[in-house]
Amino acid sequence: MIPSRRRVVHDNIATPSHPVWRARYATPLTTRHVRSHYIELAMEMGADERELWLIERMTPLDKLLTDDEAAALEAYFDAEQMLAGNARSSDYVGDRVMSSRVGGMSPLPDAWVPIIAAHHAIRARLRSSEIETLALFVVQQAGNPISDAQCAIRLGLAGRKRGKAYVQAVARCARRIAGGGRTAAKASAAAR
Repeated sequence: MIPSRRRVVHDNIATPSHPVWRARYATPLTTRHVRSHYIELAMEMGADERELWLIERMTPLDKLLTDDEAAALEAYFDAEQMLAGNARSSDYVGDRVMSSRVGGMSPLPDAWVPIIAAHHAIRARLRSSEIETLALFVVQQAGNPISDAQCAIRLGLAGRKRGKAYVQAVARCARRIAGGGRTAAKASAAAR
């Protein structure tokens, strides 16, 4: 197996006075609340250092997407995780919601039905190559250590900068689902 070259992020999972660092693979798409927090912090800086500070913290995919496209892509990921039984979606305050199945509950909560229906309508409009691209994105976003170049090789993308080609392919898919993805993003936000 080819070693992964994905960026590793070190998070402080304790208090600032007693740091406990955890290494994790960076996800290709920064979640909405983290992204907005970065932008708020950048607005407090001077104009000359703001752009460099944001470039260091945003992923290549973040730089290519608008807010609507990023929201549609995040809603797509959340719906895929719901269908896979790994319903862990981030809400606006950054908490992770983990569902636990207790006796007497239906396998799919009623609040998820409109989200899954909108997701199905989006997937029905996508080409098979776009679904393959988004499937690899979902695997990466879930935390698996697959680099952008490895995803490009799996998709058969040619060129010297395969990782960049893969990120651009995901951005094209995000643009495509953003038009129909507004209903899925609204349904996902309403369910939270």
